[in-house]
Amino acid sequence: MVIRKNMTNNEIYTHANNLLGEFEDIASLSLPVKVHFYFQKNMDTIVKMAQDIDKSRTEILDKYGSIDPETQNYKFEEENVEKVNQDIMDLFSLEQEVKIHVIPLEWVEDMELTAKQVNAFTFMMDLEEEE
Repeated sequence: MVIRKNMTNNEIYTHANNLLGEFEDIASLSLPVKVHFYFQKNMDTIVKMAQDIDKSRTEILDKYGSIDPETQNYKFEEENVEKVNQDIMDLFSLEQEVKIHVIPLEWVEDMELTAKQVNAFTFMMDLEEEE
């Protein structure tokens, strides 16, 4: 089953970072084929969207500042700090529709996963109980 879910750019970015942090080498996990397939499709979608968000974030940083050669961090003029913060907040508050391939809970209930791993992909699981 595929659902379309509205998420803020902040949620997308956070999910992507959590997935990459917890499932850096998904091929090394012994997942059932159907779980792996849908998981990988979802991960590809979320990570691509997060890369686009990060590109926009970098464009904002470049617009108002420059990288300090000594620290390798962005440096901003005092009058631009508020503009940068506001533009970044605006970017991360935007909503996008995300196509998610739902993974039923019964497909993963026998898998050995850490709490962080479960938390990282809970957004793509079907957790609604039938009455």
